[in-house]
Order: sequence, then C-alpha cells, then structure tokens
Amino acid sequence: MDDVVNDDKYDPQLRRAAIRVLDAHDESGRSAALADLDRALSGIPVIGGDSATPVLDPARHSLGAVDYRGTLGRPIPLAQRALDIRSMLEEEGHTTNDAVVITSMRGLVIGNLLYELGSRLAPGEAFGIGADGTDLAIAALDIAAWLNDPQSGYSHSDWAKRTPMPLPTDVDPVAEARELRAAALDVVRTSTDPHARDAALEALHRAVRGPIPKLRTRPGRIPGDASRHLLWSLESAAILKRPPTLLLEEAERARRSLAADRAVDERQDGDFNLEFGEPRAMACAALLTELSLRLRPGAAFGPGRDGIPLAAVADELARNLLSQTVLG
Repeated sequence: MDDVVNDDKYDPQLRRAAIRVLDAHDESGRSAALADLDRALSGIPVIGGDSATPVLDPARHSLGAVDYRGTLGRPIPLAQRALDIRSMLEEEGHTTNDAVVITSMRGLVIGNLLYELGSRLAPGEAFGIGADGTDLAIAALDIAAWLNDPQSGYSHSDWAKRTPMPLPTDVDPVAEARELRAAALDVVRTSTDPHARDAALEALHRAVRGPIPKLRTRPGRIPGDASRHLLWSLESAAILKRPPTLLLEEAERARRSLAADRAVDERQDGDFNLEFGEPRAMACAALLTELSLRLRPGAAFGPGRDGIPLAAVADELARNLLSQTVLG
C-alpha cells in the first residue's frame, strides 16, 4: 500500500469506503470494498461499486429505502424519511381500501420492535452522537405507543420519557479522523487473517459510529452493548434491577408470542383486534424494514450476528402487514 495521506482531517471518501467494507456480505464484494478502502487510505479517487446503488451512511441516511428516480439511486436522508412516514400517517383518513387487521398480541410485538428502532435512531449506544435520526425515531415511537394503546395520545414531549436524553459531550474531530484512519489501516493489514480481521472490523465499526454521547439516564442503568442488548429495555431493567435483555432473548420471546397467538377471527374474552388503514400498515412495514437492516451485520450494527434473529422477526411482520395492502 502506498503512503497514507494526512490523517488529521475528516475524509468523506474514506468514510464511504469504510462503510462499504462493513456492508459487504460476500467475499467478492468484500474484496472489492477492501481494494477501495486501500485506495482511499492513499488518497486515490475511488469509483467503487455499483453506481446505481449508493453508499448508505447509517448516521445520515435511511437504510430501508433509496430514491431511484432518475438513472442513479440516491440516499434518502433520515429527516426526509421521517417526513415520508408522517405523510403516510396523514393519509390514514383518506383511504377507501379495506382495513388491515392484526391481533393485539401482534400489535404489542410490533410496538416493541418500533421502540427498539427508536432507541437505535436516537443519540446513544447504537447511533453515536449525531441527531439526524431523531425525527424518524419519534415517528417510530409515535406508532409504537398507538399500537400499545390505540386510545392514547402521543406528543413529542413523551420522547424524553421514553428515551435517555443526550448530554453535552466533547468531540475531537482530529481524534475521530485519526481513529477512522487507524482502524481502516488495520482492516487492510489483517484482511487475510480471519481472527485478527474480526477484531479489526469491530474497531472500524466503532470508528464509523463515532463517540457515544453521555446520556441522562435512570440510576442503575448500565451502558448498553448495541451488538448484544435490547436498548429500549435498559431503562426498565434499571428500575427492576434486572440484567439487560439480550437481542437473542427478545427474538425468542417474540417468536414464542407469535407462535401462541390466535388468528384474527378467533376473538377471546378481553382480547381485541387492531384495525387500521393501509397507509399506517405501510408506515409500520417501512419502519420494521429499517430496524431489520439496523440489526444485521453492517455499518449500522457492526460485524456481530446477534441481531439477525430479531431482524428476521421484523421482516416477517413487515411482510404480513404488506400482504394485507395493495402491495401484497
């Protein structure tokens, strides 16, 4: 590899190349991404990848949707995706199609998954210090609260009650730039050593995510490990003095709940169905897809695999919702 360029400045090309490496899912894609990372470290312009498939930065872009108007795909900023979801909800009262129907149990499972998406889009252990995901997180929590209690209202002031608020956190741009470059160098150097490569990819993910902000949390709340823990339950775990819920445990719990659930036409005493329009169903499905992609190995989650079973649950629920719409 050629001599690297100055490591004290933020390098958007290097960041994009690092994201491509973390998002690579097969050996062919990984080899091409590593070659581009090597070029970016040397300051050589990188063409890299399929130009119709943009690099999606998890700190700035939705992972669940791409704007394909025109000849090239364009990332959708997280704030714009939040507006898209809000627009879907505003169409709720204007649809003439049959209602989408799910059981209350399925609604609770979906609601819990949307709470987790909210935690992964807010400043914190998964998202880092940025705030670009806040509006989409609030939209997810809005729908989650409705699914848990359709009669309840929800306002933006409830955001602080459900999500730890970030506190002012010092950021050193030079240190961040150096950390990213050092991690990228290590990934290139260890690319042929599977054991060393895993640790290097973990470090690259941390560098891409950036620093974790200080959070205003309940006493006793432990720092979450976004690659292992269900983040939205950390506050309640502190209250109940229980260990954090693992992502693998939550996936198994959700599977058991869905397996034991009744059909929508098998009403039981004290139970109820949730009925809503296609726009809300499509909004739920879009958010579940966003969560799934943020739980799978990649730039948002890191190279770990503990999120895959819960991502599969989210995908299954999204498909079920869409099957009851014109998209089904």
